[in-house]
Amino acid sequence: MSENLRERVLAIKSEGNDYFKKRNYELAVATYENALNLCKGYSELKVEHGTILKNKAACQLKLGNYNEALKDCEEALQYLPKDSKALFRKCQALEKLDRLEEAFKIARTLIQIAPKDATVQEFLHNVSQQIQQKTDKQGTTDGMVDVMFTAVFDEHESNERKVQAMKNLIILTNKDSGADIICNAGGVEKLSKIITVGNEELCHLAIKVFAVLCKGSAARAAKVFESLQSHLSICIKSKSPELCNSALSLVSQFIQATVRQPTTKEKQKDEQPPLVYKEQLKFACSVLLDYLLDIEVNARNRSSIIECIITALPGNKNMALLFIEMKGVQKLLQVSAESSCFWLKIQTSSISIEKTVRMHVSVALSKIYDSLGCKDEDKEKFFQDCDIFVCKYIQSSERSLQIKGLAALCTILQGPQDAVTSILNKTEITEVVFTIAQSEEVHDQIAAAEVIALAASNKQRCSEIHNKGMSVLKSLYKSTNEELQVRALVQYFYQGMCKVGSTGAGDINAKVYKKETILKLYKSTRSFLVRSQEEIEIRKWASEALSFITLDADVKEELIEDITALRSLLDLAKLNDSSLLYGVCQTLVNLTNSYDKPVQNENTEKMKELGKFAKVNIPEFDEKDNEEHVERRISILVKEGVINALVNLAKPESKQCREMIARVFHGIATVQEYRGLIVQQGGARALLPLTTVNTERGKDIASHALAKVAITMNPEFAFPGQKSFELVRPFLSLLHPDKKGLEQFESLMALTNLAGMNNDVRKHIYRERGIPDIESLLFEDHEMIRRAAAECMCNLVYCDEVAELFLQENTTERVKLFTLFSGEEDELLARACSGALAILTDNPKICKKVSEVRPWLEIFQSLLLSPNKELQHRGSYIVRNMMNSSKEIAEKLVESKIFEILLALSQDTKIDVPVKEAVTESLKKAKDWKLIIDAPKE
Repeated sequence: MSENLRERVLAIKSEGNDYFKKRNYELAVATYENALNLCKGYSELKVEHGTILKNKAACQLKLGNYNEALKDCEEALQYLPKDSKALFRKCQALEKLDRLEEAFKIARTLIQIAPKDATVQEFLHNVSQQIQQKTDKQGTTDGMVDVMFTAVFDEHESNERKVQAMKNLIILTNKDSGADIICNAGGVEKLSKIITVGNEELCHLAIKVFAVLCKGSAARAAKVFESLQSHLSICIKSKSPELCNSALSLVSQFIQATVRQPTTKEKQKDEQPPLVYKEQLKFACSVLLDYLLDIEVNARNRSSIIECIITALPGNKNMALLFIEMKGVQKLLQVSAESSCFWLKIQTSSISIEKTVRMHVSVALSKIYDSLGCKDEDKEKFFQDCDIFVCKYIQSSERSLQIKGLAALCTILQGPQDAVTSILNKTEITEVVFTIAQSEEVHDQIAAAEVIALAASNKQRCSEIHNKGMSVLKSLYKSTNEELQVRALVQYFYQGMCKVGSTGAGDINAKVYKKETILKLYKSTRSFLVRSQEEIEIRKWASEALSFITLDADVKEELIEDITALRSLLDLAKLNDSSLLYGVCQTLVNLTNSYDKPVQNENTEKMKELGKFAKVNIPEFDEKDNEEHVERRISILVKEGVINALVNLAKPESKQCREMIARVFHGIATVQEYRGLIVQQGGARALLPLTTVNTERGKDIASHALAKVAITMNPEFAFPGQKSFELVRPFLSLLHPDKKGLEQFESLMALTNLAGMNNDVRKHIYRERGIPDIESLLFEDHEMIRRAAAECMCNLVYCDEVAELFLQENTTERVKLFTLFSGEEDELLARACSGALAILTDNPKICKKVSEVRPWLEIFQSLLLSPNKELQHRGSYIVRNMMNSSKEIAEKLVESKIFEILLALSQDTKIDVPVKEAVTESLKKAKDWKLIIDAPKE
């Protein structure tokens, strides 16, 4: 390298310095870059190279190009390590980029290099203050929201950091304060831009933020929805099921937030809350309905749209009427009509659909119909839409359209059956159905057979189909086509077995088939059930047939021994196909005898004799349905994995199916040794939602099944964390006076176990207003229920809020009751109540209330003299607390026979140590009160 080159570099550098002095920073940067180009490749010029870079960095700082300044400083430090100016300018750039922690760290290093530099000291002080202010701000919700938004929209941040920031925003949005801050700071508009960017993961999380924003605030929900209207189509049409589901969840959250559900009083008066955000709700419905028939929407997303309709729309009659007004019923039926392609076994559908779509539509229609209430005028438009749609197709001259009409008709038959009455009472419709049933095309026959099989089960609504259809089904049963045979078989069983079901399964007097005949029919059904996985439609109808035939005890025993058929049935439960649910669930109910049975008591035999005299059948149950047989069947089912199958089944939309699942769980939980397996295999987790979304009877059954589990399992392991709180309300619901005695008793025992967990659970029971319900059962005639209520209260009095109830004015009766019960002959009841008193009398005010109960001294005497060590233990502690409470009460104790008993017990070497200690403390306190003195030593 020549000296001329060095001189040229220094000359250009000097020229750049002049521009810097004149504040012409842009020209200075250009000049420095010329000098740097000359330095490249010459290691001898590293000092000059580094110096020019840090000068250029100074220019960039002046121009506000902080990222460029940082880059120049880092490069300069490669040539001039630990150069104070390069380090300081790097600190300045980092400060401007709000990377304060990094700036502070480098400034700490710099102060060691130049300890007396006042500029560095001042910078370090300022940055330290900024970090403290930033930390304080980040501790507030405003600050955290600001930090998260900064990270999301910073182009220099990594995708992982942005994803984490979005997840943090979801957490912040769950708080009302965070949600309001995001809305007020323009967060909705900012986040809506993410949807158009194309980053699927961030888009998915952004929609989750919006969905949470909608919760609990109709105004926020309306604002969110208005901002996102133009963006929803991108997500719903997406090939990603997750993104589509997120968008639909947002629509659902919006509807649920803005549509108020009627209160109990409003329902009783048939009043409905008005739709405040009607225009936005119209748009929400149009989003669902437009994409329901959009050819670009894939099958999975279409099913998700129907699921959204099922979840979000029902409940408010005005919302249901708005949906009907927007032709929602007809569009749903159009989707179900396209399911005829599965009968034809060719994909001729104009839209892509899943096999389960018909059942989904059926549930959606049922929910909408149920929301309409009881008035006929509100249902009229629903009926008209069903009638017009089905008749238009079935009365068509084209067979393919007729088959579509039959598919829609089947959908209504599986859902709101009231809507088919006018349709099937039209002769021109039933004639078409029978004509198609006699067609030479097998798929036509299958479609008609399904309609007849579903319609003939309701004689009241579909009398013509019922009367004429049976002969058609019998002829179809003789067909060589198995799909026809199995559909006809179901209806054959329905006719024969519904009589058994109406009197109670297992009634040997109600059997309509000989044993040989019914077992032959079972074998026919079994042959369809054990088909290959691909023949799902045949297996589904076979499970329907089983749901009828297993009402017979002989068939139950035959099926439970037939492991191949049993496994095939349980495999159906694992397919997550809602159309299979009814048959599988009902069969499991029959096998476990989980249906409601007539109560057997001392009057049963008398009723049988009276029935014979009056020639009226009184159910007489088959021996194969006794407790021993049922328990053996449950044992085999558990061994074959029925619990896992139930867990898989536990989320159907149909409340009837949810009730049946709860019944089977209850049947299994009745056998104590299987309760641990229910917890281990996720059964307890599956039962919890069944206690809230179910039929009224189903809620009780699910709650009772959980109570059985909570009685024998340690709740800390069976129901950890939040789950223990979720159990409280279902258990308290079983304490209602209308509930069965066994339900009340086992619920009380379960609550006792929960109350023994920790004080948080006890407080939750108190806050759920459970104390009055528990205390009311202290007056129950049944001694076991009364005892269980006392044991539950014994655990609850550890909670300060519960103990405070005994101190309230005019509550002497509560203290009196526990005092009197402590002297009951029922030792378990006395143990529970005296245990509660042993805790409560630690408060002198309670002791004063106890002393106002007339026989209190006699009761405590009997406790101290009791041969039951537990009662004696509790009695000794109560007396010690009473002695400690006041001199007045202590004086009454010393003047009574209790004092002599205490003296005797203090000399007894055989009593338990805790009792001895309590007695000694009582005598010592009496001495402290100067009510007794030590006897002279002589």
